[in-house]
Amino acid sequence: MSINQASKHFRCDRRALSRRVKGELSVDSHPGRKTVLTSQQEKELSDCLILMADWGWGFTRGEVKDSIQDFLRTNSIETPFIDSRPSKDWLHAFLQRNPKITPRKTEHLSNSRSHAENPETIKTWFNLVEKTFKKAGIINLPNSDESGFVTDPKEQIVLAKRGAS
Repeated sequence: MSINQASKHFRCDRRALSRRVKGELSVDSHPGRKTVLTSQQEKELSDCLILMADWGWGFTRGEVKDSIQDFLRTNSIETPFIDSRPSKDWLHAFLQRNPKITPRKTEHLSNSRSHAENPETIKTWFNLVEKTFKKAGIINLPNSDESGFVTDPKEQIVLAKRGAS
């Protein structure tokens, strides 16, 4: 099939198709501005967001933007963002590029349910934490009391894996 026939059949621009066939334009390229993070960095970010949400520590939109801002500043990456802070449009585009992540509402846990935790569940959680520490090479972890933590969280919107409950 010729380039002209293919462009008519698939309803795409003949010149762009020709450039891709000749290798002048990468097959993986996309129109628009270059992304701030590489595709590998975005994949790692999306995997991290899913993992944290699975562990019960989902990130809000603001927390994701704060983390990206810190990453960009730490690595001295040039950005079109004001003060290296991603905009809501960047976050929207990131979610479009990573469809397995979606905003979710957090669930409230009543005091009676929180006090009636299953000891087996708690043991499983500590085993998971221990395994994660060993995998990450964490030996020492500072301890703190709960006075600095929110113990009665309000409903928030966090980013989590699509289809997760």
